[in-house]
Amino acid sequence: TWPSTSCNASWTPAGKRPGPDSLHVPRRRFGQNFLADPHYVARIVDAVAPQPGDNLVEIGPGLAALTGGLVARAGHITAIEIARDLAASGLRRYGFHGLSYDYMSHTLPERHGDLARGRTIVAHLGSGASLCAMQNLQSVATTMGFSALDGLMMGTRTGSLDPGALLYLMEIEKLSLEEVGSTIYNQSGLLGVSGISAEPHVVVAHENDPGEVGERACIALALYVRRIVREIGALTAVLGGLDLLVFTAGVGEHNAFVRERVCRDLTFLGIRIDTDANIADALTISSND
Repeated sequence: TWPSTSCNASWTPAGKRPGPDSLHVPRRRFGQNFLADPHYVARIVDAVAPQPGDNLVEIGPGLAALTGGLVARAGHITAIEIARDLAASGLRRYGFHGLSYDYMSHTLPERHGDLARGRTIVAHLGSGASLCAMQNLQSVATTMGFSALDGLMMGTRTGSLDPGALLYLMEIEKLSLEEVGSTIYNQSGLLGVSGISAEPHVVVAHENDPGEVGERACIALALYVRRIVREIGALTAVLGGLDLLVFTAGVGEHNAFVRERVCRDLTFLGIRIDTDANIADALTISSND
């Protein structure tokens, strides 16, 4: 069933944290809401001195995580469509951006009351990006899986990609494992498709440029928005409807044109935004109509 009233659309700051290239982890105990990208986990483990009682576990070759966060504790289907003996080695859907979503689970009820306890999708759109579907403030599905490569198209990461494409790159194009890793982590996404930048606000400034530059900018942003809309649709199906859509993180908070384009393609869900409020980066951007 679809919501009987128009869905709200809002953005909520998630706080600022250093990126992976300038990672700083203070020597303190993390709470039980932390799940690390395996790409950077070695740097985190080196920086943190675990204390007695920390729930630090090995969950796969070269992968460690502090478990118990919002994404980890909720009712997800975590299995990966892979042979059982491989899955037993630690291959499963973990989900990421757990700190952000945990923050949302506490902040949204303060701002939106019981509405936030309904069918909520949070769009964490930054250099890395993911969506989280929540029911009663508990995560029930996310777009990221085993690694932070899955799901949405990101600044430099591919998002969901046919595994056959990776086999092609290695078998036919003869790229090494390291080259493939660098390509899908650092040279793809908005940067790779546009050839301009990993930042949406930079790419959009070139949409009207003549020739190939403008064409690539338009294609990159169209793909970026389409993937967000597609995944919101999928998560709405999981929830059985949508009551609240939330935008957060750097892109979600500060790029009005991204929010406008995403919501424009979601009007079938009853979403309407107030143009002036959206341009002003207001806390609530849904229309009263």
